[in-house]
Amino acid sequence: PLAAMRKACWLPRVQCPYAIAAPDPYQGKGGRKFICNSERILHLARSAGTNVLVYSLGSNNQFQFEEYVYALMNGSVEIHTFSKEPVGSTKPSYVLYHQTTFGYRGSGLLDWTHKLGHANKTIHILKVDIEEAERSVFQELFQGNKCKLD
Repeated sequence: PLAAMRKACWLPRVQCPYAIAAPDPYQGKGGRKFICNSERILHLARSAGTNVLVYSLGSNNQFQFEEYVYALMNGSVEIHTFSKEPVGSTKPSYVLYHQTTFGYRGSGLLDWTHKLGHANKTIHILKVDIEEAERSVFQELFQGNKCKLD
């Protein structure tokens, strides 16, 4: 049943214009990620002095997504990866790693944007794959009738 659910939910079900499918490190086992609005984000990356801000929630010390985004944006990117496990030796030097567990007081996404000085900045790419804690992140982002992200 889980495999069938993953297959049925593999493609984005929300509007995702100009989607780019990042390589699937899990060979079809639910790990595929899509980058929406890729044309706009690539334009930003090519603009002089503009860094694309990426928050990658969940890594399990696997950084294929971050490596792909870094290459796609030709290094014009600031990547913050958040995960519960201690950082391993495979972390690329350009990834800023934050060990945390989402869903607990003081460890929400908006808490981190304030801690890192990004409260008034746009997160251009938000990847969320935090094994059953996604709900807490999305509840935080969509409190009330207003999304907290641009």
